[in-house]
Amino acid sequence: MKSEDKKEVLYCIKNKIDIPEPLYDVHALLECYDMGIYAKMCCNRMADAEKIDQEHVYIDFVSPGHILFDRYGISKCEDILQSYINEDDFMELVRYVRIMSEHTAAKNEIINLYRSCSKDLLMKWKKDERQTNSDKYQFVKAELTTRAVYWKLYLSIKKWIDKKKILIKYYDTIQIIKKTAKKIEQSGEATQEGKAVIPEKNGIISEKNAIYSAAYQRFIQKNQVDTIKIWPEDKIKQYVFLGIKAYGVEYARRKKRPGVQGITSRYAELSAIMQSIGMMTPKWLQQMFPISKEYDGDKYQMKDYYYTLHALEKTGIDKPIGTEMEAAHLLWDYQNTEISFFLMAYMGCIEDMYIYEIDDRPFKEFYGKEV
Repeated sequence: MKSEDKKEVLYCIKNKIDIPEPLYDVHALLECYDMGIYAKMCCNRMADAEKIDQEHVYIDFVSPGHILFDRYGISKCEDILQSYINEDDFMELVRYVRIMSEHTAAKNEIINLYRSCSKDLLMKWKKDERQTNSDKYQFVKAELTTRAVYWKLYLSIKKWIDKKKILIKYYDTIQIIKKTAKKIEQSGEATQEGKAVIPEKNGIISEKNAIYSAAYQRFIQKNQVDTIKIWPEDKIKQYVFLGIKAYGVEYARRKKRPGVQGITSRYAELSAIMQSIGMMTPKWLQQMFPISKEYDGDKYQMKDYYYTLHALEKTGIDKPIGTEMEAAHLLWDYQNTEISFFLMAYMGCIEDMYIYEIDDRPFKEFYGKEV
């Protein structure tokens, strides 16, 4: 047995644990194939397709935004991964992952073999192998050690200390996760309102907040969106407000990512809303969608109220925001839940247009500055 494998088996025997199934980071994996720039998009597609089951496909809480998968997870995510890795490379990857998984299983069989043996049998093997100092002798010696009372006490103390070390090392990350979970819980409570049937438009079906969605549909049916440039200020505000509400709700409530059908008309609507935002001033936007009152961004290395204010001041509080992409980049820095949901809907749409080779211009213009 190789020295690295031997050390790993001895460590697991002494600590009474199994060797975990190897996990692979989507970001690191795509970097190997020079596709790292698409890692974020790939992870978003896995999440939207409900591939994450925390059994074979996991969220990496230590590295927020990263996804991990094991031998079975790669098969579950095959359709998405093959969008970024060519077929020959992907089949080679599958073979490698299978071999590593089988290698891990073989080492675990060795560990479980010694665990299942009686103390008398282990003592006999120890006596027979004492002079050779073989791998078998060292494994038997390690297993006998774990059965001593003092070692069981040592493992209990070590487990408690290791837990405290993790809590200290990842304190900031844990606090961010708790904070995010609390927001999601509050958002869930706030959305438990009466549900109604929402009109369908380009595959958009929302189950929540029928008033805004239906009002948006009525507005675009009564008004010619291609005449936005001559609309009065109040009409532009109404259009932007309803559009952000309707698409934000649709993004937050949907269970699956919209397919390729109707994607062009979907982008046309989202693009029109984003262009209208560009005609507004940051001051108007702030009045309609107040900045989230979070002030501890420096502590957690996150965007907060002050970060958003700085972005608005940089654009010019009383000046029009600008083009469609200038508006999209400003929303990227804007801390407001409804704005964020709307932006996610917009980003998902331009990503789909790029993936399905419909139009790559919006994707390249947006991510050209953000990636």
